[in-house]
Amino acid sequence: MFSFAAQTSIKKALALYPEAALKSLISEIDGMLERKVWKGVLYANLTPKQRNSILHSSTIVKEKFDLDGDFLLIKTRLVTGGDGQIKSEIPERLRSAPTTATSSVNTVASIAASRNMEVATVDVKQAYLNADMEGEVFMWIPEPIASVLCEREPLFRPFLHTNKHGQGRVLVQLLKAQYGCVESARLWYEHISKALIEQEFQINPFDKCIFQKQTGDSWTYITLYVDDLMIASDEVKLVDEVITKLTEKYRDLTVHRGRVHDYL
Repeated sequence: MFSFAAQTSIKKALALYPEAALKSLISEIDGMLERKVWKGVLYANLTPKQRNSILHSSTIVKEKFDLDGDFLLIKTRLVTGGDGQIKSEIPERLRSAPTTATSSVNTVASIAASRNMEVATVDVKQAYLNADMEGEVFMWIPEPIASVLCEREPLFRPFLHTNKHGQGRVLVQLLKAQYGCVESARLWYEHISKALIEQEFQINPFDKCIFQKQTGDSWTYITLYVDDLMIASDEVKLVDEVITKLTEKYRDLTVHRGRVHDYL
């Protein structure tokens, strides 16, 4: 268990922990390339309106430490500067996403405890990036991320713009719901909801982030908090089935089983 996490910049992280920071950055970029999050775009091919709509991006870096304060790892996430989006131009349905209430989580946990249910918590890695972006969103990827991106995937090199100081940035169009965009949370919610409904779960009428299914005399409940799921079921095999299908759908999951869970 971590004692705390400190946020820093990618440049500072690369200076302080060059090996760990570069490994984390490469892992983030490789995950995005695997999910085909972007396509390269030539600035000259954009209309004036499109050029004015280009968003910036930033890298959120967290240093994680153990209980003794010793450095453990770096966690990196590249996010879009959604503050530059014009909300009135985004469909109203995409401007917000539901979040499960703490009372709902406590209710499911109480039911699970009273019925001695099998419980599992699941984290979907880079969850938002599974959902397709709607509409046109353009973004600059700055240094040092741009250089690493071009190294990992040379197809982006033609879209690298270098200034007189030798600093480069890559212009891309978002194909997936990258973190930071106004609409990304809703697009992910719709994606995961569809996946659970395909497993015959129903959305709870009082909380849109609670999914439930009855199988014979057994009940299975799922609480959704952004990209974290808590699954509780009367039968172990039903939890196994949910995890198997989610793994087939999203591939990269972190799953915790047992009697004690850290959720939210």
